[in-house]
Amino acid sequence: MLSGVKTNFYLIGLDPRASRADCESSKGRETETILDWALKAGMTFKIPYNTNRISW
Repeated sequence: MLSGVKTNFYLIGLDPRASRADCESSKGRETETILDWALKAGMTFKIPYNTNRISW
């Protein structure tokens, strides 16, 4: 997700040359995401795991 590459339905993180029904077709078809770019640039990320304090 968030890779800037148009893909097909049911494919996440893969380019459109991959096939949903064929797992072997996904090899080498991975796309780089914004998270990959940030990690390569030396940035860090955090995933919130406790939402008890979020109020609407």
